[in-house]
Amino acid sequence: MWQRHRKAAKQHKSDAVDPEWKLLLFLLLAAGLCGYRIGGVSEEAAWTIDLFSEYDPPRFQYRDLVESFRKEEGRLERPGLWDRPSDNGWKRCPEDFDRFSLTTWDRSRYFQVLCGGGLFQLHICVCNAVAVARLLNATLVIPYFKHHPFWNDPSQFEDIYDLNHFMSTLKGDVKVVTELPAMYSWSTPSFYWGRCLDRPNCMTFLPKHTTPKWFFQHILPIMERYEVAAVDGFEHKLTFEGLPASISKLRCKVNFYALRFVKPIRDLGDALTLRMRTKTLSGDPLRNQENSTKKYIGLHVRFERDMLAYSSCDFGGGQAEQKALASFRYQVWSNRVIKALKRPSDLRRNGSCPLTPEEVGLLLAAFGFTATTPLYIAGKAVYGGPRRMEPLKSLFPLVENKHSLATRQELAPFRNFAHKLTALDFRVLFNSDVYMSNAAGNLPNVLTGHRSYFGPYASVHPDKARLATLLSDERHATNWTSFAERAFAAHESRMGAIEPRKSRYSVFRCPAPDCMCLRSNSRD
Repeated sequence: MWQRHRKAAKQHKSDAVDPEWKLLLFLLLAAGLCGYRIGGVSEEAAWTIDLFSEYDPPRFQYRDLVESFRKEEGRLERPGLWDRPSDNGWKRCPEDFDRFSLTTWDRSRYFQVLCGGGLFQLHICVCNAVAVARLLNATLVIPYFKHHPFWNDPSQFEDIYDLNHFMSTLKGDVKVVTELPAMYSWSTPSFYWGRCLDRPNCMTFLPKHTTPKWFFQHILPIMERYEVAAVDGFEHKLTFEGLPASISKLRCKVNFYALRFVKPIRDLGDALTLRMRTKTLSGDPLRNQENSTKKYIGLHVRFERDMLAYSSCDFGGGQAEQKALASFRYQVWSNRVIKALKRPSDLRRNGSCPLTPEEVGLLLAAFGFTATTPLYIAGKAVYGGPRRMEPLKSLFPLVENKHSLATRQELAPFRNFAHKLTALDFRVLFNSDVYMSNAAGNLPNVLTGHRSYFGPYASVHPDKARLATLLSDERHATNWTSFAERAFAAHESRMGAIEPRKSRYSVFRCPAPDCMCLRSNSRD
């Protein structure tokens, strides 16, 4: 079935390209193929193939299903779509966070952390750093954010998070300073970055999900000998299991209350939210109804080159797209991506492949959302450009992002700062009435956890394996009613109801029971 859809898409593409473009595309591909060499891809070939793949991405891959859907246009929105999911008796209990206030701390112990990665790797790093500083009864130096060319953002903590709010919120929990005393002026980020293994008071390559015992055995002796212990890379280094209640609750407090974006990010994010709530189609007979004018869906599509290359899946773009993504995967990860050894069809069947924008649109339509529903798309540009987005926009015309909602002047302070732009997206996604993620990762984990804790608000995580099965089955991939009924039924239990965290699952995604408590009676 997948092959038939891809063949139809190829035929459609071929008919849509002018002869002059065909000649240009042929020459580009030929130039790219000539650049190949045994054992890898030359830079010229990689550039050419990548450019070629962006010129003519597939449009509709499920044309029969879309045509079947068109015959049922005019249907009403499914009742209850915007309802909040069940909290299953769980509630916020922030008063629990204040039961473990700190009265004294060791003034000769300092904990210095270098955080790296995307914005929510940094976020998790800070949460864990605060918890470990309290665990070791040490003073925390405001974590340093390492600059990496992939994210291209030199912002430091105070550029993204409200520093005064952070320090005042944690005043009774842990001692926090913005810089070390003068006697430790030698201990700077540049002293460690890239040379941590040469510094006796610095540690890197910490085990993932490290226990308190490990920190007492390895970090505390460094503090006692050198007074300053530095750690390079601290994103997921603290376990979710077996922590003392004071440490677990403190991490929750940092995550949900202490880490607040600076005012410019909050203000613009809320302004974009307001603009999303005024989006309607001209001539829409439902435009004055609450569901059409004040509610919107937030999407983290994450259909971006690095995600697609790493997934090693086939997205229907033919050999040019496959070779472009393989070239990028080799350049970034060499031969270290284990999934690349598996067949794309197997990856798709087991749910390992990100959904295409078309598949996202079909799933939302199957839920019962109508063309009047505004969609906010977070993240970078979709791989394949506007033509990749055509199928989604044909189903949901009101598609917006931060660049379409904000003016150039409003975005100017954020432009070229990847972490700040991600923070804007997070704010608008958090404010959405329904959120759907297309990928696992730190942002969707933290966002889902926040929506559970402060809501719960609907957060959909697609069952990609089940969706792949439906879309590859002739009975459902050509019959809209059959597809929609089964797709909706498969996701009724995946709408964001609060459930207790399972062992080794992230507390940032599943805040109960670590950060929440059960109601004592029905009137709570």
